[in-house]
Amino acid sequence: MKAAQEYHKILYEFAIEIKNQPGDIMVFDNRRLVHGRKAFGSDEPRLIEGWYFDWDMLYSYLRMAMMKKKKVEP
Repeated sequence: MKAAQEYHKILYEFAIEIKNQPGDIMVFDNRRLVHGRKAFGSDEPRLIEGWYFDWDMLYSYLRMAMMKKKKVEP
C-alpha cells in the first residue's frame, strides 16, 4: 500500500498540464510517459484518435536506405 501511495505522489510531482486549442495535435511516445486527461464537459465536442508507429519498420527502412547508398547487399 505504501508503494502505491509513493507512486501516486511521484506521478503528480512531475505532472504538467497542457490546454489544447481547436485544431491542435498532440503526439507522444506512449512507452515513455504516463498520460491522462481531465473530464470533458458534456457540451464540448471532441475528437480523439490514436495510432501506433512501428519503430522496427522505420529502422529497417533506414538500414536498407543506408545499404543502398553504400551499394551493400543485405
